[in-house]
Amino acid sequence: MINFFYGVAFMYLLAIPLLAYVVDSVDEEDHTANWRFAFMWPVVALEVIVRILIGDKSDGTGTD
Repeated sequence: MINFFYGVAFMYLLAIPLLAYVVDSVDEEDHTANWRFAFMWPVVALEVIVRILIGDKSDGTGTD
């Protein structure tokens, strides 16, 4: 089970530079928005995965 979480974390770490490169900031003056998005979406995705695995089926989409 722990290897699953290591694998998920490793894949998200690999995705951070890709997302930072792909996503453009809407605000022209804020050049760090794409990096903030790239770092924060894995945190939220891991939280959803953990909640689903431990039995809390609410993933925040309202489609329970």
